[in-house]
Amino acid sequence: CKVPALIHEQNVYPGLTVKGAEKYVSCIAVSFEETLNHLKKDKCVVTGNPVRTKILEADKAKAREALGLGEEPFVLVFGGSLGADKINENVIGMLEKVCSEKKFRLKFATGDRNFENINKTIQEKKIELSDNVEIVPYINNMHEVMAAADIVISRAGASTCNEIAAAGVPCILIPSPNVTANHQEKNARALEEQGAAAVILEENCTAQAVMDKIRQLLEDRNAYNKMHDALLEIAVPDSAQRMCDIMEELTSGKTKK
Repeated sequence: CKVPALIHEQNVYPGLTVKGAEKYVSCIAVSFEETLNHLKKDKCVVTGNPVRTKILEADKAKAREALGLGEEPFVLVFGGSLGADKINENVIGMLEKVCSEKKFRLKFATGDRNFENINKTIQEKKIELSDNVEIVPYINNMHEVMAAADIVISRAGASTCNEIAAAGVPCILIPSPNVTANHQEKNARALEEQGAAAVILEENCTAQAVMDKIRQLLEDRNAYNKMHDALLEIAVPDSAQRMCDIMEELTSGKTKK
């Protein structure tokens, strides 16, 4: 219909819909620099991925105070709203050490569908939870909890990666292998290559491997600070505005240039 169009690719590797539409649209907004290697560069603009205002405006000190946290390190683990079985399995495997060592506080979001089964498993394994561990089905105030966190452990979906970057929280990413074109690993590797994430593939993911990564980040402050800085370097806090600017140019008849 010759109508100017803007489309947006969230992931590093473009999906079939974006690949199929690229010759018809006026502009393709992309979240990662690496995506330029897979699309028509003359149509692409790196805009980042819009992040919720609450994530951008959250303050670490205020968030920690609101959550009643002291000076102890705080580790946040989640696998999305439905949870992630492999992540959940390994967190259960970590719990005895986390509770006995008490080196950090842990907030573990299981996903709604897994909450009851995980608590049942903990009881069956006779794991005695200590006061430094909190297990919840879902986190409604993610902007606050993520801002307060010292380490985030999660999947590597596009929105999650961009929110972690915007918050500048060093992370351990465990990409799901059960996604089209293995795009979560590509997202995670894009961050890893810039020193902005530690990556553990599911095939290598054990409770010990996760604990080792947590310890490395908490004990090596230089590496921790470098990851924090790298995440903020990647983050595009004005992503929504960049996309609005492109749309205004398209409606005025100008090119994206």
